[in-house]
Amino acid sequence: MSNSEKIYVQLDEISKLYEQIKQVILDAEYANGNNSYNISPVNEVRNAFDHIMKSFLNQNINFDKEYEKAKGHLYRSGFDAYEIIAIFKLNEIESVRKSYKLESITTGYPDYFAKFIPLTTKIKNKLSHARGNKMVTDIEQEKSAFEQYRPLVVELIEIVDQINLHLPGIQLVENEIKRKNKIEIIKNFLFGGLGISLVILLIDKYVLK
Repeated sequence: MSNSEKIYVQLDEISKLYEQIKQVILDAEYANGNNSYNISPVNEVRNAFDHIMKSFLNQNINFDKEYEKAKGHLYRSGFDAYEIIAIFKLNEIESVRKSYKLESITTGYPDYFAKFIPLTTKIKNKLSHARGNKMVTDIEQEKSAFEQYRPLVVELIEIVDQINLHLPGIQLVENEIKRKNKIEIIKNFLFGGLGISLVILLIDKYVLK
C-alpha cells in the first residue's frame, strides 16, 4: 500500500468515526432542549481537525501520530457528549419524583420505584466508574471509555422513554387524588365545627325568625 493510499484509508476511518461522534453531539444538543450549550465536545472536534490539518500543512509532522491524536479527541468528544446526555436524562428521571406525589407515581406507574430507580442508581454508579477510569493519553483507553459509556447512556434514554410513556397515567392519578382531596376538604368544612356553625347561623337567620 502506497503512502497516499494509507492516508486515504485512515481519513476514511476517521470520517466514519466523526459521523458517529457528530450524531452523539446532536443527541446531546437535543437532550438539553438547546437551553444551554456545553462547548467541551465541540472543542474536542476542533482539536481533532487541528491535528489532521497539521499533518497536511507541515510535511515534517508524522501523519500517523497526528491521526491517532485526532481519533483520541473524537472519542473524548463523544464521551463528553454522552456525559451531557446522561446528566439531562438523570435529571428527567428525578424530576418525576419531584413533580408528582408518591401515591400518584406508585399507582400510575409502579415500575418507577420498583424497577427504574434501583436500575438508575446502578447505572449512575457505572457511569461514575467509567468517568473515573477515563484516560486522556492512550487512544485505546479513550476508545474503551467511549464504548463503555455508550450502552449505559442508551439504557438511560430507554428508561426515560418508558417513563414518559406513562406520565399521562401518572397525571390522571394525580388529578384524581387532588379531586378527592378537594371533596374531603369540603366535607370537613360542611360537617366540621365551622360548617355546623354556618348551618346554625343560617337556620337562626332564615328559619327561626
